[in-house]
Amino acid sequence: VAHAQWSEGYRELEVYRQTEGHCLVPQEHETEGSYRLGSWVSHQRRRYKAGSMTDEQSELLEALGMVWDADEYEWEEGFQALLKYRRVHGDDALVPSNHVTADGFKLGQWMERQTWHMPVSRGLLSEEQREELESSRLEWAEGFRHTEAYFRKYGDCLIPLHHMVR
Repeated sequence: VAHAQWSEGYRELEVYRQTEGHCLVPQEHETEGSYRLGSWVSHQRRRYKAGSMTDEQSELLEALGMVWDADEYEWEEGFQALLKYRRVHGDDALVPSNHVTADGFKLGQWMERQTWHMPVSRGLLSEEQREELESSRLEWAEGFRHTEAYFRKYGDCLIPLHHMVR
């Protein structure tokens, strides 16, 4: 039974891949036949991380283009989009919050998440990611440090619009 259920999920993922061109299935995604594919993919990621997936299953999923860590994938996609933006627009990296790349990536929103909503102190932006961003001489590094200071003082990053740093 378990093998049949796994095979059904795999077939649904193959169809999704053919249709969408990737395996980044949203958690809540259901197929037209009401198969909870997003849940199935999330379960496979957990099994993979826990080491409870067979080699055959992980090889099949990898050959299909499975992304094991969707957050890391999105971060890297955003960082590459930022580097491309900087090559075109210069080194200031002041990306407008509504900027969307030609291929539809919401770079402005991604930048806001990096600079305001994902401090290292909360463990959401890895030290390595922070170092990559700072080593690329991004202008927001000073603002990021102020955000971290705000977080240490108030316990959140819900900074009022008119908050002033002294």
